[in-house]
Amino acid sequence: MKKVKSAIFLFIYIVERAVREKLLYVDAHYANSRGEIYIHGRERIKMIKSELESCFEITFMEDLTPLVMDVLLRVSKNGERFDALLTHFPYDKAEVVRRGNDDMEAFYRRVYGNSLQIIKRIRENHCSLPIVVYTGSSTGEKADPSTTVVCRILADSGADDFLFKSDDGFADAKKIRCALEKAIQIRSTPAG
Repeated sequence: MKKVKSAIFLFIYIVERAVREKLLYVDAHYANSRGEIYIHGRERIKMIKSELESCFEITFMEDLTPLVMDVLLRVSKNGERFDALLTHFPYDKAEVVRRGNDDMEAFYRRVYGNSLQIIKRIRENHCSLPIVVYTGSSTGEKADPSTTVVCRILADSGADDFLFKSDDGFADAKKIRCALEKAIQIRSTPAG
């Protein structure tokens, strides 16, 4: 009886591992950060990974750069694919300093320029890949005008969903899992 139970658990484990979706998770590179920012960032990544590991086979990368597109291309050439992309949304700190007289939308488009271009190119080349963006930008309050502008810019870039970081990393991790599952379901449902 004990061997049968062990075999059943092993079978369930193998099936669960086989049906987990593949997630490309890209987050900030905290190696050059100091003190609290480094600790807080690494802890948040651990929380997110912990929440997602039961549903996803995770490939982790640091920093949203054109290298992400290379990874997606290499994987697709091997006949495989990622089921979703979760990424942070880095900004150009030098552009923040040079705010100038731009209106809010022009300012954010300039600050997030490289990230916007990368997400647009990923969307163009992988049109069915669900993309969820997780960012620390703005206050996360819907009434905040900067949040509204960032949301519009992200939607224009091709992101399926976007979440703003809060002070509660565990709650954020659960919201991320739900957003990924929803985006995968929507992208995998045939239009009709």
